[in-house]
Amino acid sequence: MTARADQPQNPLAMTYGGQEPGAVRAVSAGDAPVPPGSLIDSLGIRLTHVGPGAAVATMEIATQHLNQAGVAQAGAVMALADAAAGWGAKTALRAGQSFTTLELNANLVRAARPGDRLVATASPVHLGRTSMVIAVTVVVEVEGGASKTLAEFRCTELVLG
Repeated sequence: MTARADQPQNPLAMTYGGQEPGAVRAVSAGDAPVPPGSLIDSLGIRLTHVGPGAAVATMEIATQHLNQAGVAQAGAVMALADAAAGWGAKTALRAGQSFTTLELNANLVRAARPGDRLVATASPVHLGRTSMVIAVTVVVEVEGGASKTLAEFRCTELVLG
């Protein structure tokens, strides 16, 4: 499928100079703008790296992320993982294609607390012509540069167009 002149180009398309699927490069905030006031914007989710079928995003846990027990709401963690998966999936699309989520699931294995910095790393499991599967590991950074797994997430995308 070829892009028409009147179609906007996908700035996150798979044009990373021959990078292998899953390889990432650093990005600036302007590479993946989000609408002001959107959920991604409101939660403070930031894309830091992107590559074919892959992405890395971060989120600092603050008051708006907390549940009634004072720890990060699972939905906030899911939003971070889903954003990373979406950015990764977007990079694997060809001109004129889009995608929609068919299924997603997560296993949360620990809690995140206010002040924690979460890092979501999306990696391609399957980048097919009609579907994609993206796995995301969310970790919480701890002192000394180490990290602990917070959640494992898997998302199946239907390729449209």
